[in-house]
Formats: sequence, C-alpha cells, structure tokens
Amino acid sequence: TKYATKTVTVVSLIIVNQKGVETQYKVAAGETINLTAETAASGYHFKEWTVSGAGIFTDKNATQTVFTVPCENVTVTSVYELHTASGETWLTDGTRHWHDCSCGTKVDVAPHTPDRSEATETEAVKCTVCGYIITPALGHDTHAPDAEWHFDATKHWHNCTGCSQKLDEGAHAFGDWTITVKPEVGVAGEKERECSVCGFKENAPVEALGGEQPGGEQPEKTGLSGGAIAGIAVGSVAVAGVGGFSVFWFVIKKKKFADLIAIFKKK
Repeated sequence: TKYATKTVTVVSLIIVNQKGVETQYKVAAGETINLTAETAASGYHFKEWTVSGAGIFTDKNATQTVFTVPCENVTVTSVYELHTASGETWLTDGTRHWHDCSCGTKVDVAPHTPDRSEATETEAVKCTVCGYIITPALGHDTHAPDAEWHFDATKHWHNCTGCSQKLDEGAHAFGDWTITVKPEVGVAGEKERECSVCGFKENAPVEALGGEQPGGEQPEKTGLSGGAIAGIAVGSVAVAGVGGFSVFWFVIKKKKFADLIAIFKKK
C-alpha cells in the first residue's frame, strides 16, 4: 500500500547547423530557443529554417525567429540560396544598372557601358547593356529640308535632314482636271489633276455616257437625221457644180446668158 510520485523533466538535444558548423543545445521539451541566422556568403541570401523532426518556428523565413523544442532530438538548419534576378527588366541610375533579387538585394550590378564616345545632334550616348541614355542627343537649332517632296492624299512636306520634323508642310495646290480616259456609253472614263508644288496626282472617275433609255425608248433626237445630212451634202455638191460651170461659161468661154439658156433647152 506504499506509493510515491516523481516529476521527470524530458530534455531534448537540439543541434543547430549553420553553414556547416553545428552547435548543440539541451533544452527541456516545450521550452524555446532564439535563433539568428549567420550572415550569408557573397552572392547568397538566407532562405529559411528547416527541422529534421517535430518542432515549431514562429516564422521559418525570418533570419531571427523562435523555435519551440519538441519531445525528441532534432537538427535545425539555416538554408541559404544564390541571389536570382526577379525580372528581366534592368533597373538603373545615372552610373550603373542592376536586377533586384527576391530578397531585395541588388544583383548583376555593373557600371553603364557607353555605345559611342559622344552624342551627336540625333544620336544619344546609350548603355549597350540596359539602354540607359547616358548623354541625350544634342539636337539642333536650324532645320535643313531634304530635296525630295513627301506627300499623302491631302498634303506635302519636306523632312529635316537632321531629325524627324516635317518642314514646309502644306495642302496640295491642285490645277484643273484633265481627262485621261474618255468616257463611252456605259463605260466610265478617268480624269486627273496634279499638285503644282509637289507633283502629286489625284485620280477620279468620269461618269459614263448615257445609252438607250429603259423600256427600249430612244432619247429624243434634236439634230438632223442621216438622210437630211446626206441631202444637204448632195445639194451642196450640185450647187457648187453649177456655180463652177457658170464661172467657166461666162468668164472662160465669153458666152452670154442667152447662149447658156439655149443649151439647157436642147437638153
């Protein structure tokens, strides 16, 4: 009928491994350990804490955290990884360019590499790696037009030989329309007009000539018929013949009008 009680404290062995160096701690289960990650090697950053068995971190991704000891022996390890660019876009300032790692560290940091010795009126000095404009283009005060006219359907202009600015820009000055293809019955023609400044030519259709009217009806004719025209032509020839004969009779032959009448009566 005898009995007794005894309180037993369970102590766990916690091995903390950082960068290959191990440190041992004997801590009662349920107690906590404060962990601080060692400084990462060049080109690396701290990633997380890992544990070989049970145990809880307040924040396994923080360089400083608290670990609650389990009722077993475990190994806690700090994990590091190489810096990596979080995107392809270069970040720049006036002297260098870089990428940002996911940890916030600048990686691939390097000074700008100029693509030319000095800027010109139209070309800036740029970095050959990131495209940063080291020295802007100088620009120019006097624009020089090129020799050729440039145009679209409504206007014409000259381009500056030193930049992209348009010079002498203005609307087309068209002349009169000229028929280039004569219209026919049922077939449209063409016409064109030319700008007197740049030579641009604008084309347009000419309405076709009218033909037979709907329903077979012919348009009213206001001129002379073919027969009337033929009659006039024959009459004109006859009159011309008589007039010519008269001149021959009276002038060349020296005859009288009575002699001419006598010849017609015989016929």
